[in-house]
Amino acid sequence: MKTLLLLLTLLSANVSLSQEAPQTGAMTSAPAFDQERWKKLMVLIDSEIKTIKGNRYSGPELKHRLFELYSEKIKLIKEKENLNLLKADASVVIKNGKETFFKASQEQYKTAQSYALTIISQYPKYQRIAEIYYALAINSRDYGTASDTERFLKLAIANSTGESKTMYNAKTALAEYYYNNKRYHEAVVYYNDVLKNPDDEWYGKHLYNAGWCHLKERNFKKALDLIKLSYETTKNKKYVSMKEQIFMAIGIFFVQADATYEGVEFFEANANPSAPHLLGLALSSMNKNNFSMTDEVLKAALKDTRKRKDPNGEMKVRLTQLDVYRESKKDDQYFDTANSILELHKKNKLDKDDLFQAQNKIKEVAGFMQINLIKDKSKDPVVYSKDDYKKIMRYFDILSSLDRPNKKLYRYYQGETALSAQDYQVALKYYVRAVMNAKLTKDKNETTRKSLDAMLATIELAKLPKAKEDEYTIFAFKNFVIFYPQSDKSQAIYQKLFNKYFELNRIKKAVNILMVYKYYYKSDENIHREMLTQILDYYIKEKNTDKLAFWIGKIEKGYLNFSKEYIENSIAVLGGLLFNKYQALEKKGQIKEAMKGYESIYDSKQYPRRTKAEAAYAIAALSLEQNKGKDSYKWLKKSLDLYDDKDLIKVTGSLYVLAKGYRLLQNVETSNEVALMTARRFCKDLYKNKEDFYQLINENTIIHKMNIGTLIKVEEEFKKCDLSEKLITRTQNENMERMIYADNYKEAITYFKAHAENMTLKNMMDKYVRYKFYQNPEVVKKDIADLQPILDLSAITTQYEYVTEFAKKALEMKFVFTEEEKFNEDKFNSELEQYFAMIGELNNEAVSLSKNSGPQEVIMIRNVLGKPYFSLVKAVRNYIPKGVDDKYLEGFKQGMRQITESLISKGLQVDREKMAFLEKNNYFFEVQKNDIVGLEKNNSLEKALNFHSAILFSNTLDIGTSNSNRVVAGQ
Repeated sequence: MKTLLLLLTLLSANVSLSQEAPQTGAMTSAPAFDQERWKKLMVLIDSEIKTIKGNRYSGPELKHRLFELYSEKIKLIKEKENLNLLKADASVVIKNGKETFFKASQEQYKTAQSYALTIISQYPKYQRIAEIYYALAINSRDYGTASDTERFLKLAIANSTGESKTMYNAKTALAEYYYNNKRYHEAVVYYNDVLKNPDDEWYGKHLYNAGWCHLKERNFKKALDLIKLSYETTKNKKYVSMKEQIFMAIGIFFVQADATYEGVEFFEANANPSAPHLLGLALSSMNKNNFSMTDEVLKAALKDTRKRKDPNGEMKVRLTQLDVYRESKKDDQYFDTANSILELHKKNKLDKDDLFQAQNKIKEVAGFMQINLIKDKSKDPVVYSKDDYKKIMRYFDILSSLDRPNKKLYRYYQGETALSAQDYQVALKYYVRAVMNAKLTKDKNETTRKSLDAMLATIELAKLPKAKEDEYTIFAFKNFVIFYPQSDKSQAIYQKLFNKYFELNRIKKAVNILMVYKYYYKSDENIHREMLTQILDYYIKEKNTDKLAFWIGKIEKGYLNFSKEYIENSIAVLGGLLFNKYQALEKKGQIKEAMKGYESIYDSKQYPRRTKAEAAYAIAALSLEQNKGKDSYKWLKKSLDLYDDKDLIKVTGSLYVLAKGYRLLQNVETSNEVALMTARRFCKDLYKNKEDFYQLINENTIIHKMNIGTLIKVEEEFKKCDLSEKLITRTQNENMERMIYADNYKEAITYFKAHAENMTLKNMMDKYVRYKFYQNPEVVKKDIADLQPILDLSAITTQYEYVTEFAKKALEMKFVFTEEEKFNEDKFNSELEQYFAMIGELNNEAVSLSKNSGPQEVIMIRNVLGKPYFSLVKAVRNYIPKGVDDKYLEGFKQGMRQITESLISKGLQVDREKMAFLEKNNYFFEVQKNDIVGLEKNNSLEKALNFHSAILFSNTLDIGTSNSNRVVAGQ
């Protein structure tokens, strides 16, 4: 049976890069679990195990192979168990413990180890016994407790010969074992032997590990040399590269070997970017308390980030600088770095986490400096460092830019800093800015309340000029009640703010505060009344009748429960002011002022209904004069609601003028509403412009919406209003005319059906339907059937079919001459005369058909009548006689030329007669001559509906049988 080659995989160790003892491990991540591969390998291993066990011969070689298979099986089982562990629910793992997932691999481990020890006891002289010890050590390390690893490795070394591979591997594994267990001195002994083999692909890793061992043993120069040699191996592809681990660790080696500047040169020469590695070098340097050296390294890192235009990289350097400068108490350099971070932030979008770190670092320093700014707060004036004061304020400026959502907080801190330094005016400015930022973010948290409280307390201390003090006071009061409309202080602040506004004659703002105060503190009605009394007294003093009338109107309705006596006195005062004011305004032509006066009269309850109605009507008329249609109609409705019928009917003439005026302003709907209201209100009464109102309603309805249903409904409604029949009929005719000229076909039909008894409408509709029929015969046929009981249109479809058939006949007329090998002149002349006769018969048929046709049908006939002439011309020109000599052919062509020219002439004459017919006969609806006024002559619909006489068809040139017109071939 073919031996299966399954090699035992030896995982090379990797070293952690921390300053603690690094641990060895796999250099590459494990491949994803492949179920199919796993099954195949397990089957192959079990198959080979079975084969070996079944072999009669079982010497040390086969048993050694069996041990290898057992070891490989441990690995496969462990892979499956690891997968099961990862898939397991966390609660199950916690409950049962991880070890329960690895029972099978542990059993297999024990089996393999036990079997290997049996081989050793049975064959102590076996030449490959060192390999078995080495495998036992690796199994112990990877799958057991590692307690036997050292012992088995030493046995492997002891039983190895010379420079065997097993010897080398065992020494390497033992060196790593000591290294991982922090037994660095012992590890160095074995690494010295391992490093004698530069051909190992892991040579760079062994140099790296050995370097760490010497570093831990404080042999710094040796450690640096070894790790540098390890870096050199990264330039040779035959070695596994340790470049990443070296870059992460070598900074410590340079610092410990007092070769920090060499480290800077190393990273600048070998790393791109170098800044991240230089930062590690700087931190290592700082651990040795060497500030100047650390600062130089940081400057080198900063230089690299700027050269590469890497703002986020620069930010990381700046963060490290903050830590180094604070730890080293370099305040000025810390301050400069904070400013640099702000500039970096302004120009670039930085990593959020880095930005957050910067905020916290700067905030901590600023807070510490703020607390320690004033050493002795009992002194007056306080003593403090002005330089520190400026730095603190600047730090908070920086923070407000870096941390915009909390900008108000930093402004508050600035205010507190200025307050502690007794810099009161500056403190006020920053409290204001804190409040303004809170307003922008709609944030009324504790910081906002503190800012307002601090501001109120600071205003008195600041000793400001009166105007400035008022400005700050109003700002603080106003924003306090905006943020906290109800609080322990708000009730008193409303009153203080009202008094401050009143003191400064800002009455509108005082009124606003009263309204807000009343809304939130409804129970303080006595205080509210006192406030409003002050306001009314002010309006009386200023003779502000508009405001006075407004508030008197409110208190009349019970606002704030003023006494009846107070209300009556207020009304009397207002009346007196108005009496002396409004009567004179209209006479002076001060329309705007007069309108305001009339409006105040209307708003007041003290005036009688008639007076209020007239005032509102006057406003409506004046508004219309100013082309303010909406305002005018608003006031007109108010007026009409107050007018009694006996008074209103006296001004219907003026009402008609208003209604017409609204239409002139394109407010057709408003015009219609006024006309309808008047006509309905006085339906049975006789009054001025009664018929004008009705006609205006008709015009507005059809112009505004062209809604025939509404129009008919209006007509029906006003039939009971004693209107003359003549007016009603005339209006119907005018409405129909508008619909026809607007070509509103469907609406015209609906309207006609509602007024079929009107003969004028009947005549109009008859002609209009005939016109529409020839635009779309198939559609209009349905309307003709619908109108048939009312209009006699039965002949139109029949005649249309005759004309259509005639047109088809004319267009399809063909002329073909018989062709023979020898030209037959008699037969040709006979056929030519026959074709002349056919055209003559067609002309006669056209004359007969046109006598019973309407204009559109006549046009259809004339459109096709000339076609046969030109068809015959084409047939004659295309005919060439056969079997004749050239002389005869020339004579034939000459004769035919005369015939075709005559035919063309006659065809053109037919077309000219058609055009003359269209131009000469200009008939239209009878209403065109009688009732339509101002209709444009070029109206497109009028042109389309022209009527024409058919008698002109008798003048068409007859070429049928007249001998004088015959042309014989060959003459």
